[in-house]
Amino acid sequence: MKPDLKQQLKQAQQLMKMNQSSSALQIFEKIYASCPDIFDKWDNYYYAKALDKGKQVRQAFNISNGLYKRHPEMYGNSNLYMWLTYKLFIKGNIDKEDIDENLLFRAAQFIVGNTKQEQYSPYEKTIFEITKYLKGKPNPNFNQILEWLDFLNPSDLSNTPYKFTDGEGKNRELASAIENYYAYKIKALFETEQYELCINTATYALQIISVFHYENDIWIKEKVALSKVALGNIDEAHKILSDLIKIKPHYVIHYGLLKIHRLQGNIQEAIAAGASALLDRNGELKHKLSILHDMGELFKETTEINNAYAHYSLINEVRLENGWKAQAKIESEIKYLEMQVNSPVTLNKKEFQKMWKELTFKGQNKGSGVIKSILPHGKAGFIQTNQGQDLYFKISNVLSNRKLIQPQMKVDFYVRTSFDQAKNRESLEAIEITILK
Repeated sequence: MKPDLKQQLKQAQQLMKMNQSSSALQIFEKIYASCPDIFDKWDNYYYAKALDKGKQVRQAFNISNGLYKRHPEMYGNSNLYMWLTYKLFIKGNIDKEDIDENLLFRAAQFIVGNTKQEQYSPYEKTIFEITKYLKGKPNPNFNQILEWLDFLNPSDLSNTPYKFTDGEGKNRELASAIENYYAYKIKALFETEQYELCINTATYALQIISVFHYENDIWIKEKVALSKVALGNIDEAHKILSDLIKIKPHYVIHYGLLKIHRLQGNIQEAIAAGASALLDRNGELKHKLSILHDMGELFKETTEINNAYAHYSLINEVRLENGWKAQAKIESEIKYLEMQVNSPVTLNKKEFQKMWKELTFKGQNKGSGVIKSILPHGKAGFIQTNQGQDLYFKISNVLSNRKLIQPQMKVDFYVRTSFDQAKNRESLEAIEITILK
């Protein structure tokens, strides 16, 4: 009987070599259930591969693990075993709500200690998964992130974006390994206050990375600017952020400009930048508590005590909404400001929005015109002003009823200086657009 079973096992191995893993798995499972002892090392190896192909990762790991202990010299199984360790204890662990961190790091250290940084090993994926996990934690340990990134040789990382077709048949493209590496590293260098190295690393990354994703080039330049601020190169930093804000009017960049204006002694410009940051629809107020705090300080400097009081009070309100404790420092500021005025004014969120809008667009009159056209993708279009000028606009900058917008509708708006990347030149863009009745 056993010779016949051995013949069937050889047949299963051949099926695996022909990529018929499902048929092979049926044979392996049937024989293993009654005669596991007749499996030689190659039978076990291909059985583990078949189980893996059949998404039975735990069973595959058990077979491969036993084989690895008996035959550590088998390169094919060693590589399979490392991949199964990655799938089970790295990727599978991170995807759980309750992560066993001790197991996660032990598995990662085992993989890194027993594989090399090469094309078909889980070495790189392991380090990137650990780095991503560490960065996503509250109050990330950026020194720890740098320690893990140091296991990688950046010259061996691919500069080719990862392309694939998703479940809906759409072509997708993700960042290359080298782009991910430098995005993580530059952020970590900045957060660990290694400013010179951050600038030098960022400058090199911007030169060698062929295509950027997720606007990584913008955020790398932002870190360069803030590093220059820390090193006292304020004017250079100002130039970088002033250029970036035309491309990406994000609250983080506005906040960087607030800090620069404040260092330059331009308090009103700092307040306007802070108001723009708070007005920006990117990010909830709970992510902007530092901006609210700085706005409170700026209003104290200009002796606008009611505005200072309102912003400090809003910090407490947001913390309470999110179930966070009030900060003693903020409580102290509020009490101090309460003594400076007879009846301190508190504002509701609509009143804050109105204030921030007035501060952002101070000195600018609203424009008006009609929707001239909507682009085919439906995400942007052009407004023709009452003066006959065409202004680009994004549908996301329409304040309400944006799904109803169509040509010939009357609108009013503010204007900002933006940057037309397709034409590589500055342009004007309509924002804060209101549909008129």
